Amino acid sequence: MKNSKTIVSLNTAKVGMRKRFRAFLAAAFSVIMAFCFITSAFAAETTAVPSDDADPFQILTNFTSLIFSVISAIGILMIIFGVVQFVMAMQGHDPSQKLQGGLVFGGGVLLFCIRFVINFIAPGTV
Repeated sequence: MKNSKTIVSLNTAKVGMRKRFRAFLAAAFSVIMAFCFITSAFAAETTAVPSDDADPFQILTNFTSLIFSVISAIGILMIIFGVVQFVMAMQGHDPSQKLQGGLVFGGGVLLFCIRFVINFIAPGTV
């Protein structure tokens, strides 16, 4: 009889832990989404009447700078994910996972350095 009470209390503890973990995940997801969707992009001043200070080329330069910054951030995340995936594949001895980790890492490096690659190919464009 004592064993059944112990099993019931363990199951109750697991359910409580799962609820707390789900609540933590929901809170963490909410915070991440808040940072993703509430970021401000100060590319240009928006007015009803364009002023002399609003240079269209400066607006375009600011916008491309913002886009390249976002692409570089995605590249950094892909680099981290590729390294983690490759290390996990080294523990599992699976060649296809090693290849996948290497490809994700290489894609992340390419995304991170895309501004420099474009400047190397066509100088002065970015």
